[in-house]
Amino acid sequence: MQIEPDDLVMHLYRFDVSRDDQQVEYATIVELHHPEHLTAPQLVDIFGDSPSDALGPALVAGIARVAQF
Repeated sequence: MQIEPDDLVMHLYRFDVSRDDQQVEYATIVELHHPEHLTAPQLVDIFGDSPSDALGPALVAGIARVAQF
């Protein structure tokens, strides 16, 4: 199966852990979805429109580079 990296749907989200007044970035999860299984509009319908820059533009750019396999 051949697919262009630009056709993949990328879903990023971050888990933070907090206790008392401390908050720690625990994990960043990246999911790449084949467009035949999940499209970008469907992703927004499911999870809402959340800006990818919340995770940091450098992180998003790095993941996009790695995804171009």
